[in-house]
Amino acid sequence: FQAVSDFDFHMNKALRLAILRLLAAAPGYKANSSVIHTSVNSMGFHVSRDRVQGQLDWLEEQSLTNGQKMGELVVAEITARGMDVAEGMAFVTGVDRPAPMGH
Repeated sequence: FQAVSDFDFHMNKALRLAILRLLAAAPGYKANSSVIHTSVNSMGFHVSRDRVQGQLDWLEEQSLTNGQKMGELVVAEITARGMDVAEGMAFVTGVDRPAPMGH
C-alpha cells in the first residue's frame, strides 16, 4: 500500500534528523541507543528499539555517526559531516533538512 510506504519514508527521514540533532546537543556529542530510543519516543515518534537501531546503522553507513557496540547497547557519536547535516549546512538524501531558524 503506497500511503504506508510514503509514511515510512518520511518518518525515517524525520527520525534520522531527530537522532542527529540529539547527538549534536548531547554531552560529548554521543549517546547510547537506549537513551536515543527514549528521547525520540518522548518527541512523538513511538518507534521500537529495533527501528532506532536500524536508523543508527543507516546513519553510520552514511558516515554521519560512528557507533561502538557496548554489550546490548550501541554508543553513537555524531561525526563532523553529521553535525553539518544536523545544522542544515550539508544535505544527505534520506535525512530531513532542518527548518530555518524561527520557522
